[in-house]
Amino acid sequence: MILVYLYFTLIFYNMLNNTLYLAVALFLLIINAGFPYELYGGALYCNTTCDDCEDALNNGTYTMVYLNSSLYSPGATCINNPAGFENKTFDCQGNTITGNRASNRFAIYYQYKNNVTLQNCIVQSFYDGYRLYRTNYSLAFNMTSYNNSNDGARLYMFSNGTFSNNTHYNNSHEALAFDYSSGNLISNSTFANSTEQGIEFQSSSWNTVCFNTFYGSNAIDFHWQEGNSIGNIVHNNTASEVKNLVTIYKGLENILVNNTMDSARGDYWAAPIMIYPYADMGGGTDVQQHNREQHRAPRPPNLLFQLHSKLERP
Repeated sequence: MILVYLYFTLIFYNMLNNTLYLAVALFLLIINAGFPYELYGGALYCNTTCDDCEDALNNGTYTMVYLNSSLYSPGATCINNPAGFENKTFDCQGNTITGNRASNRFAIYYQYKNNVTLQNCIVQSFYDGYRLYRTNYSLAFNMTSYNNSNDGARLYMFSNGTFSNNTHYNNSHEALAFDYSSGNLISNSTFANSTEQGIEFQSSSWNTVCFNTFYGSNAIDFHWQEGNSIGNIVHNNTASEVKNLVTIYKGLENILVNNTMDSARGDYWAAPIMIYPYADMGGGTDVQQHNREQHRAPRPPNLLFQLHSKLERP
């Protein structure tokens, strides 16, 4: 009789413990269901949707947000200017954000945010791979952007930032576009096979472009619209299979030093530096030193454009 009693007592306690365990597990499941991201080691990790990552970026406590899986965002901007996306780092850890080339849709977009770092993201098949608007002291590092229907990235009023170790290719307009942007460093990046320029500057000044590689499209273009591009330094860049390495339509006091065009694309206007007659509007001078072209295409005797080669500084 005692043995029977002990037997049923043990069964009861086992059932009670199992019920308790189930209750705790259910409670934890309910609690975690309210959070679209995970906390680990002082950082947040988002997993399955763009909304999850926006929620993580809006968390005001943590400054590091990691993407744990690739995302698909057809017809919509994935990371769409989260209010808390400032003084933060968003690290995709090599994961891909993919769209469907819809107009005015971006993998990552933010505006009026400062001190933001984007790194280790692969973005493809958007309008612009990523678009950053009115931001200061931001960093784009080890980003890959390709197959976008407009630009690999467009940075508008992007100032005092760093764009480094990135790869942009096969975009339908510019690989990288700067509008009204100043004081930035663009370095150690690769721009290839975009329909227009590798880098386009429009009314952008005091930027440094160095140690970049260009292939298969016009390399660097200081565009003609609106104001001059002033005081930019372009040095130690290499381009191959391009029409021009640097084209200045409207600029003042830009310094172009030690850039090399390995080969022309076959257009007989090809030249390492092409400065149009109206480039030096306002009496300024663009300084060139030690730029080289190794396989220049034949040039006709009567140039329609004035090619300067001024060595104004020692």
